[in-house]
Amino acid sequence: MKKPILLLISFMIFSQNIFSQTDFSHDEDSESHGEHALEKYSEVGINATSFINEFISLNSNDATIGNYMITYKYHFGSKALRLGLGGNFSQIDEDTDGNGTRTTNNNSFDIRLGYEWNKKITKRWAFYSGMDIVAGNEFSSSVSDNFERVETSTRSTTFGGGPILGIQFFINSHISLMTEGSLYYKHSIVNTKETFSLNAEFNKDDTNSRNDLNFGLPTALFFVIRF
Repeated sequence: MKKPILLLISFMIFSQNIFSQTDFSHDEDSESHGEHALEKYSEVGINATSFINEFISLNSNDATIGNYMITYKYHFGSKALRLGLGGNFSQIDEDTDGNGTRTTNNNSFDIRLGYEWNKKITKRWAFYSGMDIVAGNEFSSSVSDNFERVETSTRSTTFGGGPILGIQFFINSHISLMTEGSLYYKHSIVNTKETFSLNAEFNKDDTNSRNDLNFGLPTALFFVIRF
């Protein structure tokens, strides 16, 4: 728990020292960064947590990357519309005992849509709060082919939403770092299948649902570009 928080604070302090001589005096928006009623601009954020984990390795507990790899915000005054996208796609082929094979696939996709309010704290620091609607789909499957072909799969479809709270550090008027926490309620529908080629009596197809309240710590760090 201490590693992610210390990692984020260390990197932000490091960035502040590096860019402490940056001149904001000639940027027309240097004092507000979005608080003017008519100011409109966009921000794209890239999840830099994996890079930071390699760059600042404090112990074996790396900061959690989170579900979203890229974010987009459209600011109008002190408010903004927000979008986040993430996904993971992998396949593993391996040999098993008895000259068999196993193929495992893991695929996931996550999206969030929301609305936020921004408040400047100092010239370089701001915080924001808002609400998100979230949805996701995760599918994993395994095919084992030895004496008998066995196929298993699990598909989870999730939707929900909740509040978020974040903080942003401005390196200059166009580049910043941000991190945020969330409290999401999620409803998931989970379908599990298992199929046996020779013993069909063991086949199963179950569907269940669950409800979760997830507190997301501010461990993912985003590199943000404003344009």
